[in-house]
Amino acid sequence: MSQSALLIGEITHARKEWESISSLLSLKEFPNGTREDFIANCKAGQYDDVVALYRSNNSTKVRPQLKRKALKLTVQYTGPFNAEMIAVLPKSLKYICHNGAGYDNIDVAACSERNIAVSSTPVAVNDATADVGIFLMIGALRQAHVPITALREGKWQGPITAGGREYRTSLGNDPKNKVLGILGMGGIGREMAIRAKAFGMKIQYHNRSRLPADLEAGATYVSFDELLANADVLSLNLALNASTRHIIGATEFTKMKDGVVIVNTARGALIDEKALVAALESGKVRSAGLDVYECEPQIEPGLVSNPNVMLLPHIGTATYETQKDMEILVLDNLRSAVEKGELITQWLKRAPDDDEKRQQLITEDHHTPSPTPSRCVTVKSTNLQITNSIIWTIANERCSLQVRYAAQEISSAKSARARGSYLRVSFKNTRETAQAINGMKLSKALTFLENVTTKTMAVPMRRYAGSTGRTAQGKQFGVSKARWPVKSAEHIIDLLKNAEANADGKGLDTNALIVKRIQVNQAPKGRRRTYRAHGRINPYMTNPCHIELILTEADEEVKKGPSDAQVRLSSRQRGTQIRRALIEA
Repeated sequence: MSQSALLIGEITHARKEWESISSLLSLKEFPNGTREDFIANCKAGQYDDVVALYRSNNSTKVRPQLKRKALKLTVQYTGPFNAEMIAVLPKSLKYICHNGAGYDNIDVAACSERNIAVSSTPVAVNDATADVGIFLMIGALRQAHVPITALREGKWQGPITAGGREYRTSLGNDPKNKVLGILGMGGIGREMAIRAKAFGMKIQYHNRSRLPADLEAGATYVSFDELLANADVLSLNLALNASTRHIIGATEFTKMKDGVVIVNTARGALIDEKALVAALESGKVRSAGLDVYECEPQIEPGLVSNPNVMLLPHIGTATYETQKDMEILVLDNLRSAVEKGELITQWLKRAPDDDEKRQQLITEDHHTPSPTPSRCVTVKSTNLQITNSIIWTIANERCSLQVRYAAQEISSAKSARARGSYLRVSFKNTRETAQAINGMKLSKALTFLENVTTKTMAVPMRRYAGSTGRTAQGKQFGVSKARWPVKSAEHIIDLLKNAEANADGKGLDTNALIVKRIQVNQAPKGRRRTYRAHGRINPYMTNPCHIELILTEADEEVKKGPSDAQVRLSSRQRGTQIRRALIEA
């Protein structure tokens, strides 16, 4: 049975790129229909050959039917990928490539139980989301909703009626010299800071750990309580998880300045919306700019009726350029999954199943026929006959032993890892490349490896320096040989990005990550092959390898306080002090 890729929903801007996947997999689509229709298709076996699934961002929620007259289609939505949906997905499915920055509507625990890898599009949304954040901030500072509404009602500057009360256009506030407090200084938060500086704002931020000075770019790191107390505008730019749900509530509002402005473009559930309504009514919060809500598409009535709130219907990424970038990133993930067995922006990783291990161990083209009992191998030392199934069992045991890399386990609370098995790269080159970046900061390691791929920097061959190499390039490292192992560098770059995405999904500070450990083990050699060159036929062996790397947050440096230890004096020194005191008396 051939393998397939399934598209749920629509691809609007990268249709040609989707069709190019047909060179790797058969293409199937579920462009419209209900959640019940999709589940029925799964149970009927229509998708039993699907190994990778593209989940578009227009399929994430159940909404009313949308009549499209031009296309004569009824577009509906499959809703969240909860445990019910994950349970009926085909057993062949290995990868879910999600078009979106978050995982709120994917049950990652259920995916983990099914050994399904999941990816998202975190980087592609930074600019567009930051632009909307600035738009909402300026609109909230200038109290723009009232004059906009009044003008459309033909009342010039007002009044307008909202919630049984009349509102007129009032004076707003300039952003200049105001303190913008950014809660979550990730990619979107940093883009917000860059844009806010153009308005003359002072930037303060709070993260789990402080950013390096080059990424701070003049922003001031403060504690959570200090951020609440100092901010004139508070922007939420952090991921939603169990620890950040309702991170801003009634208690936090009491710690803020009177007349603070709240901006949220991240996730609605970060704010207790009922507490926000109460803070708006009391005047503690002067105005707010919101693009996300806790129970979308339903919005808290107190927010809708309050004209001091700028509301947008979750359109932070609704630009042509961003949507195309997101679609292409999803397709890049899908292509990488098929070609390399790894996702680029991977949040949840899958382990190779038994069939994959068998295929990678004994076949050269990754298409192994079913074993037959008649095929046997003789073990010369014991003169016993062992069937293929037993050989595969031994091979799998060997594989399970080879991927136990760490002698001491690193705490998973502040670390993220990525692993590749049976990668078709040179073991020696990959091992040397890995050791070259061990202990580096993630950003520095990625820069180094990208320079290796362009041959502007070389990898020192410290252990395996006996064969060919570049002597001149090795001198800068104090070794006799250096190489440009481009393929090894590309594989490690992909793994580093996977681990970075895993760290971001866990809420770790991706700017403070270091390559804590990277291990390369030699996998069982591939089958003997031949090649033709100038009329010669020579045998060679493939030397694949396993790679595991772990990224951890760098420990925050804390200056040592002044020492209060007393100086110990000798008896002679004490006698001198006593005599001096008697003379002075």
